[in-house]
Order: sequence, then structure tokens, then C-alpha cells
Amino acid sequence: MRWLIPGMTALVGACGSVKPTVLAEGQGVVRLECTIQEDGRLTDCNVLSERPVGQGFGEAALSAARQARLEPDALRPPGAKVQYNIRFRLDEPAALDLQPPRA
Repeated sequence: MRWLIPGMTALVGACGSVKPTVLAEGQGVVRLECTIQEDGRLTDCNVLSERPVGQGFGEAALSAARQARLEPDALRPPGAKVQYNIRFRLDEPAALDLQPPRA
């Protein structure tokens, strides 16, 4: 399974919700669980973990997930749940890193 619309632009824009004090530390990690729809959209996303907690990374990841698309495959049919990590590296916004989804 690969990203069709990786959400990079959405992630960069969503970083506006991250609190300014966190920007100095430069990174955060969010683990999401979502349901894959037939057209590759991700729905019913939930934040499973967020570091640092309460600093806006979870909200930013959920915002990006609403715009992301995955290429469906036989191993993860529509309706399947996937979990993936979104790693924010705020010192290099263009290098925001979406990890491949795992079932």
C-alpha cells in the first residue's frame, strides 16, 4: 500500500495548530488508526498516541489524515483498519515524514 496523496502539504499547513513553545524542540510523533474507504480516503481516525502530549500534534495529524489518500490493495480492503505514524520534524518542515501504513 502506498500514499496517493501523502498529505505533506496538509501537514505543513496543520503545523499552525502546534503550540509555539514546541517549535523550539523541533519534533513530535503521532500514531493514528483509521479506516480505509473504497476510494482510498481515511475515515474514523483516532489518535492512539501523541508525543509530546497536548501540544497540537494529534490535531494536526487528524487534519492531514482527512486529506490523505491511500492506494487500496488486496491485503487491506475497504473497511480495513490501518495504523501509521506521522513524524513531525519542525526544524525542517519540508521533511515531515509519513510512515507507510500498517494493518
